[in-house]
Amino acid sequence: VYAFEPSPATADRLAANVALNSLPYVEVWRVGVGRAAGHAVLVESDISQTVSLRDGASSPGAGASVEVVALDDLVRDGRIAPPDFVKMD
Repeated sequence: VYAFEPSPATADRLAANVALNSLPYVEVWRVGVGRAAGHAVLVESDISQTVSLRDGASSPGAGASVEVVALDDLVRDGRIAPPDFVKMD
């Protein structure tokens, strides 16, 4: 299981839970996923506890810059196995 999480705080909680529950088959990646590798802006909502990734060019100064990877690149480079199932939210 590859868990991709661009939010540092959420990635920390996820990694702690993976360790606490002894889940050696879960690998936490502290990056976002997009159609192309690069960077995006991580924007946190003031109203709810949600975050979203936005193109940095269209949202300057709106949040923290985070790395984004493309799943196709990771598979092509042999860094992850081709996925059988993808769940995104």
